[in-house]
Amino acid sequence: MNHITETFDKALTRYLNDVKNNSGLNQSKISMITGIGNPAISKLKSAKIKPTLAMIILLSLAMRLTPDRSEHLLHTAGFYLTDNEEHRIYRYFLYGCAFNADFNIQNCDKVLAEKKFTKLSV
Repeated sequence: MNHITETFDKALTRYLNDVKNNSGLNQSKISMITGIGNPAISKLKSAKIKPTLAMIILLSLAMRLTPDRSEHLLHTAGFYLTDNEEHRIYRYFLYGCAFNADFNIQNCDKVLAEKKFTKLSV
């Protein structure tokens, strides 16, 4: 499969399937963890809605994607993290979430709030 030309919806579906097969974490559980409704995740998978940056960060953290997979998901949706402070926080958590359970949505939101940025979760 050529991941360079892969679309966001295809990449998300592939990653959701991998997570379900490898850890048993299904779409409903990911919906509960992220606060992104199950219907919205289904619409993302079928390309009926476009993801926001926050949605991608939430999904990546919930699925505990590797740094490469997080970057791939961001790029397929046309997002690139810059070197501003908020994006550095996102990158820090995205790069650690596959390897350490402390790199999660709650802790990311805590750091974002401490720095006066908008939290990811609602």
